[in-house]
Amino acid sequence: MINDYKEKIGGAEQVVYYLKSLLEEKNHNVKIWTSDLDSQKESFFSIFNLKYYFKLKFFLKNNHFDIVHIHKINSILSHSILLLLKKRVILHIHDFSYVCPKLGVTHDYKICPNYMKKYSLHKKCMQYKERKIDFFYDFFKVLRLTLNRFLLKKYVDHFICPSKKLKELMQKTLKIPDDKITHLPNFIEFNENKKIDFNKINSKQFLFIGRISKEKGIAVAIKGINHLFKKEKLRDIKLNIIGDGPELENLRKIVINLKLDENIKFLGRIDNKELDQYYQESCAILMPSVWLENIPIVALESMKNKKPIIASNVGGYPDLIEQAKNGYLFEIGDYREMAKYIKKFYNNKELSIKLGEYGFKKLKKDFGRETHYSQLMEIYRKKWFI
Repeated sequence: MINDYKEKIGGAEQVVYYLKSLLEEKNHNVKIWTSDLDSQKESFFSIFNLKYYFKLKFFLKNNHFDIVHIHKINSILSHSILLLLKKRVILHIHDFSYVCPKLGVTHDYKICPNYMKKYSLHKKCMQYKERKIDFFYDFFKVLRLTLNRFLLKKYVDHFICPSKKLKELMQKTLKIPDDKITHLPNFIEFNENKKIDFNKINSKQFLFIGRISKEKGIAVAIKGINHLFKKEKLRDIKLNIIGDGPELENLRKIVINLKLDENIKFLGRIDNKELDQYYQESCAILMPSVWLENIPIVALESMKNKKPIIASNVGGYPDLIEQAKNGYLFEIGDYREMAKYIKKFYNNKELSIKLGEYGFKKLKKDFGRETHYSQLMEIYRKKWFI
């Protein structure tokens, strides 16, 4: 398996190591090849990275593999490595960056219908990094993506898409035939017999876990909590925010200016082993993304901990959430609608438990490791009779 980063710094890396563990348990020999970087940095050489091109060439010369399963190579390794892989190449797509360089969301929170057209450079597209000269950076991204898409179509034998929306848009924009692309949801490791102590639930407390960046929509959640605090007079409502990122200080200032610093807490990065207690203490998990999400691992972790999810109705979230059964979907950027659903769980532990139990059953049925393994083997065998 090939991936930009070796450390578990994001959802893609977690999927890589979950999949490695599963395949090795089933007696497959798996090796992971990555860059030597351990932080989320984007390289200028991500169009063609000579360093890693020759490193991989040497690695392949001394190792034989039946299948090359690629994950994220957008930021560091570059798609130039596809030139070295002559056969049996699977690309496991983790986000919508092959569909649109700006991930398809405009400033007014509308989903753009013009993927990979001239509108990709339109000034109304949402920016997730503050830059003085947007046009040249965006031109670079469009140029890189155009080249990457050409290489994908020429050298990738099969595509795996964790969400139905991603599969739909990949086929629409790259004209991929049905026999070369499969919808295969992500999975996580979990104990199906795990007991959850529902007595730990604080029915006034909610939780966000993820990168503290614009696209995650944390500002929408803050507006929702502010609305409930001031308009609905829910003075003791709580929101814990776990993670770090470029928007951390800006969001802290917003919370202080709104005088919500006793209600909204930024807890920083927390070790994955300690996260379960924060899930279990919360009434529901907030996922207010303002871009096209795929199948976030945080959502699966929420279901594992029997927590309902309140999320934007965008990307892969509709695959995960059945309205009023294991959570609620709201229109992207609509903090009032989000607040309406938060209020349903406020002081309502019974609803949290009911929807959380349904989500756990859905996780076992649709996102379990054995289901994933059997579907992945079907892809391998169908393509290459392995």
